Amino acid sequence: HTNGVNTQTINYTYNKQNLLIQKDIMSNNVETKEYFIYNQKKQLIQKKKNGFMSSANIKYNYSNVLYNDSLDLPVVTLNDATSNFHGATSQYQVIYTYRLDENNKATKLIATTSQHRIDNDTSEELPELVIDYDYNDKNQLISKKSNNAEQVIYQYDAFDKLISETSNTMQTLYTYNQHHLLIASQTYDTKSWKLIETKTYFYENKPYYYKQSPIEFLDQGQYRNSGIY
Repeated sequence: HTNGVNTQTINYTYNKQNLLIQKDIMSNNVETKEYFIYNQKKQLIQKKKNGFMSSANIKYNYSNVLYNDSLDLPVVTLNDATSNFHGATSQYQVIYTYRLDENNKATKLIATTSQHRIDNDTSEELPELVIDYDYNDKNQLISKKSNNAEQVIYQYDAFDKLISETSNTMQTLYTYNQHHLLIASQTYDTKSWKLIETKTYFYENKPYYYKQSPIEFLDQGQYRNSGIY
């Protein structure tokens, strides 16, 4: 919820394989549903969104390189989105670049390149967005920098849990319980230090809730066993 004025609740539904298959988002009495489709290798291949104002259909393509936990990663995502309200359509493509090890396998995401085109009367094409990712000696993400001067800094505690995420304009602090599960986050405006958003997380009593990824760009399927997207 934000400022105690706007309230948002997200419910997550999983299948028997512990894969997230549906998100039900209720924000100010407006409902949005998101659906997740997987292939036989349990890779996320499609995400659909049905909302009051817009709908989206995201498809994920994969290469044969592997991530640290032996899951394939997307090399390109293609998005076709339509707005129910304005009737406009947009397309964007994201290309992923990975750091390769001596076996030519991907170990870390080091860059993304986004190309966005809006199909309207002007057929506007937005500037290309390039994001670079930097890691520490523990292979933890410590910074994310883009070619539009935006930067995000990440800090971790002694248990290697993300405790703060600071951008040019906002800072988010994360709180964990005694089992090291994320239970809350608070986001502040870095100029006024005014609290602008609070999130609370609840879990089912299932053993596969063992790692969380509050970082948005990691929502690509490799963290599919997380209780938090």
